[in-house]
Amino acid sequence: MSSSQSKDLDQDGELIAYVHNYLSHVHKSGKVSYTTCQLQTSSTATIKAICFSPDKVKPIKSAMETKSPIKLRKYQFNEGFNNIVVNKNTVIQNYTKSLDFKPSETLQTQLITINSINSISPQQLVSVKAKVTQLTGPKTHRTEKATLQKSSAVLVDPTGYIRVVFWEEWVKSVQENATYIFKNLRVKEDNYTKEKYVNTAKEGFDVEESPPFTDTLPDAQPLLLDLATKTTTVSVISFKSASSYFICNACSKKLQSDGKYMKCETCKLKQKPDQDKMQWFARVFVKDHSNQNKSFILLFHPHIVKIFNSMGKKLLPSSTEDDITDVPRGGDSYMEQTGMLVGNFEFNP
Repeated sequence: MSSSQSKDLDQDGELIAYVHNYLSHVHKSGKVSYTTCQLQTSSTATIKAICFSPDKVKPIKSAMETKSPIKLRKYQFNEGFNNIVVNKNTVIQNYTKSLDFKPSETLQTQLITINSINSISPQQLVSVKAKVTQLTGPKTHRTEKATLQKSSAVLVDPTGYIRVVFWEEWVKSVQENATYIFKNLRVKEDNYTKEKYVNTAKEGFDVEESPPFTDTLPDAQPLLLDLATKTTTVSVISFKSASSYFICNACSKKLQSDGKYMKCETCKLKQKPDQDKMQWFARVFVKDHSNQNKSFILLFHPHIVKIFNSMGKKLLPSSTEDDITDVPRGGDSYMEQTGMLVGNFEFNP
């Protein structure tokens, strides 16, 4: 919002606006708690509002639900963050006079189908109505900078299903088999499988319970097993797919195509692909012996090599996807063999 617009907002000490996208979840920054919404101040202009006063939540939420304008006084305009600050001194009243603009329909939460997410570019925000299935418990995820909590599930609607990852404050926000409106999920793409999934955006995400679907829902495939904290014995049922990629000659990280050369995602070194540096990963369907659940896991190159070696075979640079996905059909004895999941899959012949 420009400086001229901010002056308009503050003229006469009043702001008249419609409320959109009120997020009921309480955010925290240190010891401070707040909620957010969008204020529509004209037919085309909006500004974000940060509410630090619990007493102001009820009139804000009511105005959004009834699509009625409100009048704000004694608010603050934060020019640095370009937002309106609502605090304990702010006065909020219903505005009963007619305005020369109507509440924007495009600012209401636009729900899309899960199937349509496949055509949406990564990093975009989407909102969906979905049933939660295959919900996992909280797990610890360690990065170079922090230790985070995460949980996973599969979201299902009448058009399809998709994996979702809940981070930090959201890991316990939903329940198995309940239906919700998920606002502002971030579309992501798996670096290896290239499959789309969604996760909770750092800002703007919210979830609210919703009535169940009346349409029939599809059966979702088992969730890709998160191996970060899992230790169990499994039987390999089938290899679903396998794909190859090249690793860097310098740091052994994944390479991406960059014209006639390839470029390392990590150290940025450009190089020609080396067949001896080709790696495989496979999506494998397994049964967990501890609970009889069936899940998908990703096996990476060292584990595929172990499986080949256990059967007296070699994984060669000339090996194809068919060579790998046909391995489980090499004999019933292999199908009955088990492996250990300790962070990653280790095959024990």
